Amino acid sequence: MWHAAGEEITGRPEDAFIPDMTIIPNNTSAPAQIKVINLVNKVNSFSQAPEKYYEFTYKLMAGDFKGREVTQKIKCFLGEPKQIGRALNMLKLIMDLCGYRPSHSNELTSAELLPMIGKTVGIKVREWQIEKADGKIMEGNFVSEVWPVNDRFVTETGIKLQQKPSKQQSFSAGVMQTGIPDIDSDEGIPF
Repeated sequence: MWHAAGEEITGRPEDAFIPDMTIIPNNTSAPAQIKVINLVNKVNSFSQAPEKYYEFTYKLMAGDFKGREVTQKIKCFLGEPKQIGRALNMLKLIMDLCGYRPSHSNELTSAELLPMIGKTVGIKVREWQIEKADGKIMEGNFVSEVWPVNDRFVTETGIKLQQKPSKQQSFSAGVMQTGIPDIDSDEGIPF
């Protein structure tokens, strides 16, 4: 039996269960297989600014989070020159680790990067936290480092970042973000 999206319907638990959505702890490292590489060209829904970057999707192959997927955005087209340079160095590092040599020096398409799909590299997973307009903290993971998988690469679980208090939480506790007591709150009276 096949699904309309072209996937086989297997009935296996790993194909039926909802995957774990918890945040991978900060500085977790594991070997990971490159599953997908996309060239993304869109308008940011929040800032309305154009965005263009390569997005790599990795599947962790070992450790406490084996089977989980994380993404890495390589923003080598738009931004500050130093940021673009760092992103281009990351892209070149990944290509070198995968043994991929492009046939030209122009912008690469997703199709041209297909030879890197299925290659395994060592990655370091980091956490990010951003406060939304409603004061709630949004968090997720990203890939910060890529390494060769060899006898020096260590698979290890990092430590979960403490959630930063939101500006609204800090203010309601009687102290503003600056550490100055809130004079409208009895809890903030310094005497």
